[in-house]
Amino acid sequence: MKVIIFGGTGFFGIELVKSHLAAGNEVTIVTRGNNSLDLEGNIEFLIADRRDFSSLEATLKGRTWELAYDQIGYCSNDMEVLCKALKGKVNHLVFTSTTSVYDYGSDIEESVFDPTTYKLKMGSSDDFDYQEGKRQAETYLASKAPFTYGAFRPPVVIGPGDTSNRWNWHLDKIRKEEEIYFPNLEAIFCVLSSVDAGQTLFEMGVKKIQGALNFYTSTPSLSEIVKIMEEGVGKKIKLATNIEEGNHSPYGIKEDWFLSRSKAEKMGLTTKVDFKKLAAKLSTLCLFFFLLSIPKSYSSEKFTWKLDLEVFKKEAFITHTEDKPFGSYLGMNIHFKPIKSLFKNLDQFLKGSLNKKQARSEAHITIITPPEYDNVLKEHISIQEINEIARSHSIQQSKFTPVCIGRGEFKKAKTYYLVVRSMALLKIRRKIFELFKSRGGKTSQFDPNLFYPHITIGYTDGDLHMGPHGVKKGINSCFGKIEI
Repeated sequence: MKVIIFGGTGFFGIELVKSHLAAGNEVTIVTRGNNSLDLEGNIEFLIADRRDFSSLEATLKGRTWELAYDQIGYCSNDMEVLCKALKGKVNHLVFTSTTSVYDYGSDIEESVFDPTTYKLKMGSSDDFDYQEGKRQAETYLASKAPFTYGAFRPPVVIGPGDTSNRWNWHLDKIRKEEEIYFPNLEAIFCVLSSVDAGQTLFEMGVKKIQGALNFYTSTPSLSEIVKIMEEGVGKKIKLATNIEEGNHSPYGIKEDWFLSRSKAEKMGLTTKVDFKKLAAKLSTLCLFFFLLSIPKSYSSEKFTWKLDLEVFKKEAFITHTEDKPFGSYLGMNIHFKPIKSLFKNLDQFLKGSLNKKQARSEAHITIITPPEYDNVLKEHISIQEINEIARSHSIQQSKFTPVCIGRGEFKKAKTYYLVVRSMALLKIRRKIFELFKSRGGKTSQFDPNLFYPHITIGYTDGDLHMGPHGVKKGINSCFGKIEI
């Protein structure tokens, strides 16, 4: 099956893509070119503006697909553009709508909002609030779509990679002992895991389910969610009695608001995720999950740097095996020219504050740090064995995704780096851990998931690290966007 997806590079869109690739389908993803995916399979990327008809028409010219997904439509104008661009090119569309098309209620069935009887109003996302925008998007499809369609109405989605950052917003508040306002902590909420979201979308597409469809993973009360968060953070929540700027919970609802999923269950759809286990993992900030989530805090257009595609140019593997303290480590060699260019542009932005005398002359992503090897691994594994594991897993062919420009601070010193994501490099760390464990190494001393992959760009004094300086070079330190 040939599938085209608009908005498949973020959060549960990735789960949708994975499901189709696992099924052996050909996947085309239309993006603006700001994000990519580290996935293997029959996948291609097309660059176009989803909301520009001429852009879509030119990009899709001469192509056809059996199935389409729209993850990013928000209003009637969006759907008009897409329907015109896809006319005669697809047989069926699955549109990701939202539970927000419904007002508060309990056990809400799909018939509560009927787009076939709703009045269509044309307009952009600026003309409607979120609820009305999605209602108008569905209404356009119901009255004018030139193909069959299904509308998925998910509630709040949680999981690793949540770009809304709503779950982490609560964790940060609890950790910092800042007050949070909930209108009604006993209100019943509705949540969906990103895995279940992706699988439901997949099923809706391959089964060509028509009309609206609800689905959720669990319906906890807000107090249940808060309790799990408290246990994960290790602190009690501070509840505010009055609304003030910045303290209202993004989950804060006044009344029960949850769906009926009886229609989905009759179609054989089931959940694959245990909500409590997932919530516990997210709330303990299990690093593997946390590293995959991207907070809104760095998304300001004010700080954006361009990164040349040459950063992905394949380089030779370089071993680091110096016979001196902290002289041995494992790294993926990175083409230096784009990083050097970033250094220059960043230094200009920082008014020349970066250290030019100690500037890097090479670039790499560290997989095993010098302290990890010298203080923990060395007793059980040689650096030569670690290098052999890296070679056997083609370290220099490992895919990675640039996420943002990160900044770490210690006193007056600052260090800057390119935060990246890489499942392939994490797998190498896990293979090393397996060998370490098999030889009697204490698992409490080395956590393969405690991994902050990054490429150092420059620093004001010297480089800063997690051990001596408490600098964690993960996405929680992002302060600038990257455009490829």
